[in-house]
Amino acid sequence: MLPPPATVGGESTEVEPTPIATPDDLTVSGPVILIIDDDPLLGKVIEACLDFEGADVRTAHSLDHARAALSSDIDHVVLDRRLPDGDGLDLVDDITRLAPRARIVVFSAYDDGGGHVALPRVPKSDVATLVQLLGLERPDHAPPAPA
Repeated sequence: MLPPPATVGGESTEVEPTPIATPDDLTVSGPVILIIDDDPLLGKVIEACLDFEGADVRTAHSLDHARAALSSDIDHVVLDRRLPDGDGLDLVDDITRLAPRARIVVFSAYDDGGGHVALPRVPKSDVATLVQLLGLERPDHAPPAPA
């Protein structure tokens, strides 16, 4: 049995209990990343990897869907070249206008040597480099240093 609440000058000094934090309350919001890729399975794999590293991941599967998803709160855009309605590089001007602080990484198996040469490119088989380029690799997930 708990003792009755203390009183000071006739007023109760009982303090409301602090609610217990749930996992949702403890979530730290990471960078917002928009993945633009027409392959739903690969998109889910990339999304899971980036989510694991603490990112807030959004996805789009076409140029039109990507344009609708662009906003000023996006930090990074992971861009596939081959989309059902065109080349992902056609979005670069829209990205710089609608998500001006976003860093763009071309994540595609397709490379014709053209396009925006200043954009970093990562083959689709190299998710580890993508995570590193986006600055998401947390120290507790880094591989051990060579001996």
